[in-house]
Amino acid sequence: MENKNNQNRCPKCSKENPDNARFCNACGCSLMQTPEVQQRIEVKISRLATTSFICALCGLTLLMPTFIGMSYPRSRIASFEWTRFAFMSGIIILGFTAILGMVSVIRIERSGGRITGRNFAIGAVFVSIFGALLVLICPMIGPRRRSTAFRMVCGTNLSRIGKAMLIYANDYEDKFPQTGGRSSVWAAKIPDWKAKNRFDAYNVRPDGTGGQGSISSSFYLLVKYGEAEPKRFICTHDSGTKEFKPSRYKARDRDLIDLWDFGPEPQKHCSYSYHVPYGGYPLTTSCDPGLAVAADRNPWMDSPF
Repeated sequence: MENKNNQNRCPKCSKENPDNARFCNACGCSLMQTPEVQQRIEVKISRLATTSFICALCGLTLLMPTFIGMSYPRSRIASFEWTRFAFMSGIIILGFTAILGMVSVIRIERSGGRITGRNFAIGAVFVSIFGALLVLICPMIGPRRRSTAFRMVCGTNLSRIGKAMLIYANDYEDKFPQTGGRSSVWAAKIPDWKAKNRFDAYNVRPDGTGGQGSISSSFYLLVKYGEAEPKRFICTHDSGTKEFKPSRYKARDRDLIDLWDFGPEPQKHCSYSYHVPYGGYPLTTSCDPGLAVAADRNPWMDSPF
């Protein structure tokens, strides 16, 4: 009788009910089964998944300077030491991120719905793969396209410079432009690019001996006497160079034909050089036509880069 009474006693309000009662007469609670305490299942976002996704974005960002350097090899960012360090760090982070992403996916699938963030984990894996593909593809595609564009621009400029040099040579006894005097030596810059006469500009003696001349000032003779445009001496892919304008160096009252070089920093306004006219072997129009006369700036000359 005690067990039966216990079975008919309401577990909620402790009131006794008839033996055949299915619900409590006092509170209406079910007497057929004891209510179970339901445990709340807390769903969390996987920290590992979010961390892997953030690391993947950081790794891809670290690769950006390298991609810019490959696209513009003469840019300053391509010469920085930290660019190489950032590239290696980005590769390591992306490799580590790919592993974290795959581990996160496995943990989420095995959690039975208690852990979410599957999209973050998959995104981290795909970003890592995308970064690896960029590293493999960019070096194969970029240089060929850049090389073609570079040659077209420089080829056009050098062609016009060559024609201007031939016109100059016809007027000066078949000699290509050469600044200074008969015994002038090569120098990186001439003494005075704004001088009133050639003797002061090249530091030449009254008898025409001595003095200094440079490659850029020799090119400038084409601007001064050959009507060549200063912009023809600029390669668009040569980082740091700009078209020469006297107004930038407080010479607004001077015309191009009144000057003797591309300003106080000629390396910033001339991307090319040509066969050294100083010494015992200067080129003339009677030399072998197969010899190179002008080309892009050589490593011995100052460069903004």
